[in-house]
Amino acid sequence: MKLMQNLSLIGFILSLISVATGLYNQFVYVNAFHLNECNTFGAPICDVTHGKQVALGVVAMVFATAALILCFIPESKRKSVLNFFGILFGLFGLLIGLAQATHIFDVTGYFLHS
Repeated sequence: MKLMQNLSLIGFILSLISVATGLYNQFVYVNAFHLNECNTFGAPICDVTHGKQVALGVVAMVFATAALILCFIPESKRKSVLNFFGILFGLFGLLIGLAQATHIFDVTGYFLHS
């Protein structure tokens, strides 16, 4: 029983980390392209920012996937609020990471031609 509570807690914390990583990436690196910093600073800065954007998106996806696994395991044994929110935040973190690492919402069109 204690093991399941620990898995839930670790999964919930990982889901919060994935959402925090995704939101940080969104407001710092993804937002840079919406402010036309690529046109201002040139290609080398854009390439560095692109690499960081993809890397943080992948980190958010990995943490969210681990959180989902760790919250689904105890969910079959015992339903709890911590599992529910761990799964909910994990799905949100996974969607944020997928959107950032695959450039689904790239309105600038910069990554379509690279």
